[in-house]
Amino acid sequence: MATNSKPGYHPSEPTVGEGKRKTPGHILASISDVLNKKHEVMPTASEIMASLQEMFGQLLSSVRHETINYVYVTRMKDGTNVREHVLDMMLHFNIAESHGAMIDETSQVSVILEYLLESYLLFR
Repeated sequence: MATNSKPGYHPSEPTVGEGKRKTPGHILASISDVLNKKHEVMPTASEIMASLQEMFGQLLSSVRHETINYVYVTRMKDGTNVREHVLDMMLHFNIAESHGAMIDETSQVSVILEYLLESYLLFR
């Protein structure tokens, strides 16, 4: 067993590396405990689901809003590869859709073409 001469060191305490490895598990266990406490008084699964939707639904709508905002304010910059710009836009449309946004393909193509540089006007 290695000794450590630092004041306040206790051999039973995890080292920095050990603490980092254990942290995600401890966090998940804490989250689980908190969610259990919050929902143990709810008699039905539908009440629990409604509570979870309320808790996490706000996060989903925030991500959806930020992603849609990104799509509608992002313009292609000089020197940017068209392929990279289009892939970036497609990625953000997919993120928005995975968080509940409904954007039809025609609208997606229109937005992508609209925000191309003027030198690509022939593609509009």
